[in-house]
Amino acid sequence: MKNIFYLFIFAVWVAGFGQTQRDNTVCVDGIGKVSVAPDLAQFYIGVMIVDQNYDSALIKLDKAITKLYPIIDKFEVKKEDYKINAVSSSENQTYDGQKFVTNGFKASKEIEVTYRKMETLSDFLREVVQRGGNNVSTLRFSHSNIDSLRLIAMELAVDDAKKKAETICQRAHVILGKPLAFYAALSRYDFPMESSIGGSGIESVLGGAGGYAENEPAPTSETTTSKDLYRIKPGVIEIQNMITATYEIISAAKK
Repeated sequence: MKNIFYLFIFAVWVAGFGQTQRDNTVCVDGIGKVSVAPDLAQFYIGVMIVDQNYDSALIKLDKAITKLYPIIDKFEVKKEDYKINAVSSSENQTYDGQKFVTNGFKASKEIEVTYRKMETLSDFLREVVQRGGNNVSTLRFSHSNIDSLRLIAMELAVDDAKKKAETICQRAHVILGKPLAFYAALSRYDFPMESSIGGSGIESVLGGAGGYAENEPAPTSETTTSKDLYRIKPGVIEIQNMITATYEIISAAKK
C-alpha cells in the first residue's frame, strides 16, 4: 500500500512536470506532522580498561564484560536485539603538556542494544553501571512503526496542501481543478538523543534537568538516590513531511 501511494505521487508529478508554469494554476505547500512517544531505545553499553600491560588489559576486560551478560538475560533482552562487538585496543596516549606519550594500553568492548521495555530502561542502565559498565553511549529513542508514521505524515501533508488550495480558490472565486504535479520533500525525522539540552537522555537531577511531574518535587542533594540519577526522559518523536502541490484552476466560480 505504501509503495502504491508513493508511486501515485511520482506519477502525478511526472504527468504535470511541463505544466507547473501555466498561468491557470495554484501552487501550495502542504505539511504533515506526527508526534508519538518512543517505544524503544538504542544504545551501546560496554567496558573500557586501561592497564600498563596489554595482556592484563585484555584479561580484565574479559572478566568485566562478562558481568554484563546476566543483566541482559535478567531484563529479557531478546537475542536479536543485541550484538556483541569485537574488542578494540590501542596504546593509551596522554598529553604531558608538550607532547603525547604512551602510558600503557587500553582495551574496550561494546554491546549494541535495542531495548523495547521503556518502563524498565532506567533500571537496566543503572544495573549496567553498578556491575562495572563504564561506557554507556549514543542513547537514541525511536519507534517500532516508524515507516508507517512517515506514511501518515505524508498523507497529512497531501490533505493539508489540498485544503490550502481550496481556501485560495474560494477566496479568489475560482474553481479548483485536478492536481497537476506533486513534489515530495524528504521526510524529516526528529528523534530525541542523550545530548539534547533540556530534553532527553540520562539526566542527573543534581544538574537541574527536568522530567518530574508538577506535583512531584525533584530530589535535592540530600534525598537523591541512585534511581534518581538514572531517570530517563524519552521526549517525543516528531516526524514531518512537506510536499509542494500544483493544481489546475478550471474557471471562474459561479456566484
